[in-house]
Amino acid sequence: TSDTCYCQSSGSCEDLAGQWQQDTCETAAMFWEREAMEEANRAGSCDGIQTERGGALSRELKWQADQCCRNSPATFCDPHPKVRTPCKDVADFDTEKVLYGWCDLPWPNPKQEECEAAGCNHWQWEEYSGCSCEAADTCAAANGTFQGTTCNDAAKWWVDEGEALKQAEAAGSCAGIELPWSEPLDKWAEYNAQQCCKSFPATACADGAGEANEIAAA
Repeated sequence: TSDTCYCQSSGSCEDLAGQWQQDTCETAAMFWEREAMEEANRAGSCDGIQTERGGALSRELKWQADQCCRNSPATFCDPHPKVRTPCKDVADFDTEKVLYGWCDLPWPNPKQEECEAAGCNHWQWEEYSGCSCEAADTCAAANGTFQGTTCNDAAKWWVDEGEALKQAEAAGSCAGIELPWSEPLDKWAEYNAQQCCKSFPATACADGAGEANEIAAA
């Protein structure tokens, strides 16, 4: 066998006289769903248009738009998207609330004394040791960078959920509407409204007193 070396960043790669290879949005665009997009252009809509993999074009393009489009969440299929949240009103959505996160610490991690002085947790397993910080302030105190996922970040991935809320708007109620994994929409809205909506226990599906909301389409 031969020894190998793997570099995770362009800087370390170039330090070892390597050539860093990476895809850009321009190069990735060559492999996007061109035929399906052309079909949608001819039809004047993405409704009912499937990709080669059998997925809905409108869904497939959301990820690419999030990665490469400055005006995301707008997409080729939905250039003027309506923001849909689990909240009773869009204004109640707490975009900046951090749901979860982690701390990127410099390597090697701070020593035990420095780690604990910052309010973080020192750990040791056999000959290995390190430092773990659970909050943004303790992470900063240990010279780390806190990577947090906010409600606004999470909302970018509510693709099926957004479609279900759109369906509920058309029906005027969440009653009987389920997500693809068989979770009732009202239950999903209740859990996520508790995390992200300032007006909870009111949700997009209920008024907080056990009564269902009548959902009006905008």
